[in-house]
Amino acid sequence: AKLTAGQESSTLSSLASAFPGSEAGADASVPSWILFYNSAEEGNPDAYNQSYGALRRWISSSLDAYKGELYAASYPVFVHAYLDLLMRGLDEKAAEFMGRYGDDHSVLHGSDVAVLARLTTRAHAEENALARMFAGNKYTVRMTRVGLELLLAFLQDSHSALLLRAINQHVNIRTVEGSAVGADEADVGITGHTQNQIDHFNAKDVALGLPQIDPFVRAETERTLLAEAGRLHKDDAAREAEALAETLAQESRSHVTDSLPLPPPRGAEVAQQIADLKALRKRVALGPAALPSVCMYTLHNTAGALTCATVSSDLSLLAGGFSESKLVAHSGAVFGVDISFDSRFLVSCAEDATARLWSLDTGTNVVCYKGHNHPVWDVAFAPQGFYFATASHDRTARLWSCDHICALRVFAGHLADVNCVRFHPNAKYVVTGSADKSVRLWDVQRGSCVRVFTGHSASVDAVAISPDGRIMASAGEDKTVSVWDLGSGRRMLELTGHTGPVYSLAFSQEGTLLLSGSADETVRAWDVKRSPDKIQPMDVDVPEASDVPKKRDAAGVWKSSRTPESSALLRTWPTKSTPVFSVMTTKRNLAVAIGAFSL
Repeated sequence: AKLTAGQESSTLSSLASAFPGSEAGADASVPSWILFYNSAEEGNPDAYNQSYGALRRWISSSLDAYKGELYAASYPVFVHAYLDLLMRGLDEKAAEFMGRYGDDHSVLHGSDVAVLARLTTRAHAEENALARMFAGNKYTVRMTRVGLELLLAFLQDSHSALLLRAINQHVNIRTVEGSAVGADEADVGITGHTQNQIDHFNAKDVALGLPQIDPFVRAETERTLLAEAGRLHKDDAAREAEALAETLAQESRSHVTDSLPLPPPRGAEVAQQIADLKALRKRVALGPAALPSVCMYTLHNTAGALTCATVSSDLSLLAGGFSESKLVAHSGAVFGVDISFDSRFLVSCAEDATARLWSLDTGTNVVCYKGHNHPVWDVAFAPQGFYFATASHDRTARLWSCDHICALRVFAGHLADVNCVRFHPNAKYVVTGSADKSVRLWDVQRGSCVRVFTGHSASVDAVAISPDGRIMASAGEDKTVSVWDLGSGRRMLELTGHTGPVYSLAFSQEGTLLLSGSADETVRAWDVKRSPDKIQPMDVDVPEASDVPKKRDAAGVWKSSRTPESSALLRTWPTKSTPVFSVMTTKRNLAVAIGAFSL
């Protein structure tokens, strides 16, 4: 975040230059000449509600690059605004302030907010250890210089003297070069006090088991398999059919109940269950010593036009979204497509802020779903069909059912665009990745967030959940793949090796391997059961920058860079000038990748 010569001479830079912390690494505070006295604001009991509300709205509409650090800086301001209201005897205004803005900080500071919310009088604030700790110590935050300039300029322009005074008296701002360091740094917050309390938020109970097989589907599947065995002689085929029926019975006993309500099952569900069981019997077990075969679909003459792609589970259909909106209905570029489990329907989302359901039997648009206010980046069917979820530029994800034109749930909480969305195998949860560098797990029934995963240094563009529902993977523009335990919310592995943004992720059917597709024109396989270890440097000679060949296209530039590789990397499959948009695994563990050939 270095400033150009033009910026140095600007009003904002002149303001920041007066700070003790104008040099990187130093501490910054608001000089006294800025803290003019505003008697009207000082005597207004609603001043904190109004000024902090304005600050919150401004941060919400600020640039994504600075939004995270601005939210982090607003937390100590929130705490001291609340405590000041209590100390001034404005108990009702303090309760109103906490009720209105406390949830903003419940994820990273849930424990502290819960304690502060129980303080209702000045006497409580004077006696409470946490309140005394905040009153007696400055709270350290890390900000880029540009982020600091923007914050102070807003507070001055909005005449928020109370908030400026709170920052000057109680906040120690440490300026950093480049991007602001995350809130889990040792020198952030108050020394000796736990700053990042996300583990407390992630302690909520979640039901990660797989759904119970519908009794009708189970009975019809068993009847069909046993009838098939009865028509055969007692040979291997008959014994296989009987074994499949037994496998079905075992699976139904091991699965959990209380999943999303679904319409009565049809013949398609029975046929799909039989196909899945037969595929299970022929599945190839994958592991570090048995890597999958990869089937690569390369689309020609689509570079710059293809935006997304997917294939059906039986590999009979391939769908692509294009910037020209080729299936005539959308009025803008199509950014996401997904095919239902029975290959009868396709759902798409686009720049025109709509999602559309298509019949693949007739090739026509059946329903248009409206609700988002901005472009919709991604869409995904639930495993059982009928429901689907969308992710949008309006910072929300939404749950829909095929028979309702309005959203059933709105998942709001991300601070920036929601880039990707996927269902948990039991359809009780959806997981979303966002440009705010976080991933969230949402309870579909309640519409609430139950897990937050932080640790990425850039936008998250791809997420995937293992078939057993216990592990989640995320990746994006920081070129790393993170593997998370959904139960605890903690990161298990951080995988490096890609030299470009990662577009897609997919687990093997056993959940032992993870596939990733990237703009660096490779597909990579990772061992997700490996114990975490240190990143090993690549055993290659890195040429000088002037010797590295540079292509004119972005993928070529990424491909020419060098990145340390994790030892969990099992294999890399390079493509021929084809950034990989999508990867998946079939029920038999065949890996499938899709990309657009670029000259």
